[in-house]
Formats: sequence, C-alpha cells, structure tokens
Amino acid sequence: MDNARPNKDVAVWINGIRNKLSAKDHVYYNENKTFIYAVPLKDGEDTISVTFGKGKYQLSHVQAYLGSLPERSKTLYQSEVQVDKKLTKDNVIQGTIQVKNDGWFITSIPYDTHFKMYIDGKETKIQKVNTAFLGCEIGSGKHEVRIVYHAPGATEGKVFSMIGIVGFVLLLVL
Repeated sequence: MDNARPNKDVAVWINGIRNKLSAKDHVYYNENKTFIYAVPLKDGEDTISVTFGKGKYQLSHVQAYLGSLPERSKTLYQSEVQVDKKLTKDNVIQGTIQVKNDGWFITSIPYDTHFKMYIDGKETKIQKVNTAFLGCEIGSGKHEVRIVYHAPGATEGKVFSMIGIVGFVLLLVL
C-alpha cells in the first residue's frame, strides 16, 4: 500500500479483518505497508467482502490464493486458547491450551519482533509462521500461554515523562 496522504491513517478490511497503515506522524507508526490476510471460507462460500477505508492510496502487487485442506488436516487445528479475560489486559493475552500432539502454536497476530511468548512461564522463541503470523513450537499437554507486546520506545517515554514531571515540580517549588 502506498499512502498518498501519509499524515492520515488508511485501512482495508477483508471479511471484517482490518489491516491499518498508521499516519507517519503517529506515535506508534507501524510502517505496515504489506497487508496479509488469512480468510477462512465456509463450505460453499466463494466470495469475500472487501471494504476500502477513506483516504488516497494505491494498492499494488495484490495476490490471492485459494486452497482447501485435505480431510486428514482437520487434526492440524488441535485446539484454541481459552483466554482468561481477567489476565488479558493492555499488552497481554493470557490463557490455557490443551495440545494433543507436539507441533506449532500459530496465532492470527501479525508477527512483530516486539512480542514475547511464554509457555508455562518460560519464554519461548517466537517465529514468523505461515509467512506472516506470530507462532512458536509447542509440546503436547495442557499449557499456560502468555503473549506480551512491548511497544518500542515505551520505557524511554515513561522515563522522559517522569523527568518532565519532576522538572515541572522543581520549577514550581523554585
């Protein structure tokens, strides 16, 4: 996606799944110029819904692939994470998963190096899986899963904010 108005956000939805290119001056500008979607179709479905957000932009190198999983691949999807809503807040997703066989834990979260994943409290190596998504290897059994996103620059921002507050208070006192 090439945004002709880089000071404005632009987004595209496919079957309700949104990808967004943040404005260049946004605090968390994501530089996400390549949008990748994995859109499951139900039996008998042969169309998708595409919604183009407001803005002036150009899409290029658009590619689409259609395939089906063989009957035996139903074991590919072993189970879903049971999200603990009390522990899932801000930049943390946490829950449990029951895995039948050793394999891969694959999310629908776009891969980003600022994520950390913990399986049973131990940090595990994250990988880009299925060309675009966050994942890791996982063994069979019941596991606690925690995914944490560390926004780049957040710590520095907090430090500078505290310095500013302390400076302001000192200025008031003086």
